[in-house]
Amino acid sequence: MKKIVEFFKTKNILFKKLDFFDLKEIGIKKRYKICTGVDIKNRYTIIFYIDRKSRLLQKDILSIIEILNKTILQNSHNYKNRFLITSAPICSKALKLLENENFKVYNASL
Repeated sequence: MKKIVEFFKTKNILFKKLDFFDLKEIGIKKRYKICTGVDIKNRYTIIFYIDRKSRLLQKDILSIIEILNKTILQNSHNYKNRFLITSAPICSKALKLLENENFKVYNASL
């Protein structure tokens, strides 16, 4: 988590509270790392961190959106800031899908 906090510190985004979210709570067995938290401006934030070498395709993004919707239902609030940090290349259709869902995508390996 320290690497994620330092990464966002370089982007001038600071958090009051940041916790890892366990995907097993909502019945998902993916290898994604998800952080949820509140930034200094009291906006709820969700961060997806995916570390893999293969390209992120549209079906991968659809599963991320499904996970997002399940966390919204479980926590009963929407996320103003949505971030995806990945070291993998992203398909152009998948990138458009992320933009439609208001994700900010960063290509970095932490």
